Amino acid sequence: MLLGHLLAALATGWLLRRGDRALGRLVDLSEQGVTELAEHARVRSLRAALRLVRALLAGLPSAARTAPRRTLRTAFDSSPPPVAEALRDTVIRRGPPAADCVLAA
Repeated sequence: MLLGHLLAALATGWLLRRGDRALGRLVDLSEQGVTELAEHARVRSLRAALRLVRALLAGLPSAARTAPRRTLRTAFDSSPPPVAEALRDTVIRRGPPAADCVLAA
């Protein structure tokens, strides 16, 4: 019994040591990946900034100036909003009961 426990303790210690080493390697690799990602992000943001500066110096393209504009509704607009036919027979059951509804006690 003692030999079995000693072998189990030895195997467990060996597995834990390998796990600690693997975890250390993962931490090192993730640290390297983060630094490379940060450098790549800096370069990417610098390129995006340069593209923005070039676009601002070149002016807006003509297609953006001729895009159709949406008409905005104002409070003074006399036409009612369009009513959808699909919502004609809907029943709204949220909120308090209607005033004309009498409850029997």
